[in-house]
Amino acid sequence: MDKLVYQAIEKLDASNYNSWCDDRVILLEKDCWGIVQGTETLPVEGATDKEVRDYRLRKSRAYSLIYLNTAKAHRLLISDTEDASQAWEKLKQHFRPESRARAAAMTDGFFSCRIQD
Repeated sequence: MDKLVYQAIEKLDASNYNSWCDDRVILLEKDCWGIVQGTETLPVEGATDKEVRDYRLRKSRAYSLIYLNTAKAHRLLISDTEDASQAWEKLKQHFRPESRARAAAMTDGFFSCRIQD
């Protein structure tokens, strides 16, 4: 039986969302990325017990990797779900909201930068 080996990466906090997202390679390595992206779903009727069990294991593994690699202060954001896809999306919405206000704030921040000697 495949053992879950905890892979530690820098825990997600308020300052490292972009680099933390790049660590999705761990989810790719564990064959869980399709579950997180929502492109892979529970096997259809007629699937073997082994296929269903394998899917459920990878689904649990995906959520566990996301949860365990999130700083304790931010785990509350995803503690109400055990679905990896929902957890990923909630973290994305919290740390990288896609809105006009955010785009305006980022543009303002960019243009207010100064080069210092």
